[in-house]
Amino acid sequence: MKFYFDTSYLVALYVPNDHTSAALRHRTRSDRQPILFTPLHRLELRTTVRQCVYNGLLKQSAGRQILRNIEEDLEDGTLKHEPLDWIASLQQAEMVAERQAWTKSCRSLDLWHVSSALEIQADIFVTFDKDQFALARAEGLQAIIPI
Repeated sequence: MKFYFDTSYLVALYVPNDHTSAALRHRTRSDRQPILFTPLHRLELRTTVRQCVYNGLLKQSAGRQILRNIEEDLEDGTLKHEPLDWIASLQQAEMVAERQAWTKSCRSLDLWHVSSALEIQADIFVTFDKDQFALARAEGLQAIIPI
C-alpha cells in the first residue's frame, strides 16, 4: 500500500496541535514505512512552521529546531523524497477541479495534494481536512482521517 500524507498530517507530527495525538497514534499503528515527501510538502510544511513563528504560536528557536528535525528525518529515511512532475500534477489538479469543484469545497492546494496523490499512484490518502478527505474519496482514493 502506498500512502499519501497531506500537510495537515505532517504538521501534526512536527508542530504540536489538536491533531498531534491522533497523528502519533496513527503513525505508531502503521507499519512505519517512510512518509513520501514531495516538493509540495516541503514548501507547505516549512512555510507553515515559519508562519507559526510569525503568528506567535512558536518561538523562532522552536521553529528552527522543527526545520532541523524535518531535515534529520529526510536523512534517516523517516521522510522520503518523492519526485513530482509539476506540470503533470498541476494539469491533473485542473482536471480534478473540473470534475469536483462545481459541487465540493476545493481550495487550490487541496486539489493539488489530491492530484499529487493520484500522480504518484498512492492508494491511501491521509488527512485531517474534511473537505480534502471528501475530495480524495470522490477521486477514487481510499481516504483516512486518523483518530
